[in-house]
Amino acid sequence: LFSVITLAVVIGAVAMTIQTVSAEIELNNEISNEATAEVSESNITIEKPTPSALHKKKLKKKAVKEAIKKPNTLKEKSVIKKANNVIKKKPIIRKEIKKETTKVKRAELKERREQITATVKAGLTDEQKEKLAQRREEFKQRITEKRKTRITAFEKKMTKRLQAAVNRLDKLADRIQSRLEKISDRVDITEATALISNIKEDIQDLHTWIGNLSSKLESVYASDDPKAIFEEVRAEVKEIVSEIKATHRALVEVVASLKTSIKEAAADDAATANE
Repeated sequence: LFSVITLAVVIGAVAMTIQTVSAEIELNNEISNEATAEVSESNITIEKPTPSALHKKKLKKKAVKEAIKKPNTLKEKSVIKKANNVIKKKPIIRKEIKKETTKVKRAELKERREQITATVKAGLTDEQKEKLAQRREEFKQRITEKRKTRITAFEKKMTKRLQAAVNRLDKLADRIQSRLEKISDRVDITEATALISNIKEDIQDLHTWIGNLSSKLESVYASDDPKAIFEEVRAEVKEIVSEIKATHRALVEVVASLKTSIKEAAADDAATANE
């Protein structure tokens, strides 16, 4: 009897537990249904998360790389063109930066040099200053000697060239004069002879001028300012060259007029023979 009563009690407890669990399940279902209904009634929408700026940049780089590999559209080609332009401009920018950096460095070095010079001068004794002045004078003398040597070399070279040019003009004038003497019996050579005489006088003046130029260059050794004398000599050389060219043109004109006179004389002789 006792065992029967115990069994009945256990069965009753199990039945009560089952009822309690089923009641909780029904309550949970009702709560979830009510929540779903409220959400649908209030039209609540859940937004998707937007990609970050870094992610967008990565996507853009990826798109550019793909476009460079296979440029199919105009947009992709324009992207490649822009990228190439940027690459081309980079060396120019680097050169400008390098130039500016060099300028800054030079300015800094100049400033440092001036500071060092000022510091050294301030710390020199009178004896040291005298030695520096003496060295400076010796250096100036060496420079002066070098200039004199250069001027001498220039004088020899230019004198030789100018003299050769004037000698050629002299020979040409002699040949023309000889030709005039040969045709004097057929052509009137009075005007041509006068021109040749004037030209020969000009040629003699050129010889004298070149000789004076050589003596002036020799005075460089006794001068304290060889540079000034050299500038004067250079100006005179230009004048001599100009005169040589003018004399040559005058000789050419004499030859041309002589040819014309010979042709006219030949034509007159032919006309006289026909008569």
